[in-house]
Amino acid sequence: MIRRRTSLVALLPLCVVTLSACFTGERPELMIDDTIPPLSDQAASAVIDTLESGFASPFTVTYTVTTRYGGLVAQAAVSHDPELGTSVNIAEVRYLTQPDGTTRTCSTITGDCVPGIDETRVSNRQLTSSIF
Repeated sequence: MIRRRTSLVALLPLCVVTLSACFTGERPELMIDDTIPPLSDQAASAVIDTLESGFASPFTVTYTVTTRYGGLVAQAAVSHDPELGTSVNIAEVRYLTQPDGTTRTCSTITGDCVPGIDETRVSNRQLTSSIF
């Protein structure tokens, strides 16, 4: 008799979890493209079209970044070329991402590079290589 009760007590949580899935209903989904309402703002629509098309043309964007704590001022730049890849410069650190996905972190002072993206090189500036 005690053994049978132990089995039922052990089985009860499994039944509760299984049945609770039935009561919560259908899981939410992201909207499919057919249900997304059209944009009436032409400027916003142009920006979205540009972002969705990818970066087919070379570009360079420059920033002057001031760190809130400590007041460090740094020059930063993001350059992209579809054939060469992306370069993100923050002060004396350059992050390179080639079209094949290869990444490197380089010093603009010494020219030394290491494989991968080393975010610690600019952590004192409260920035990351994905500032753009």
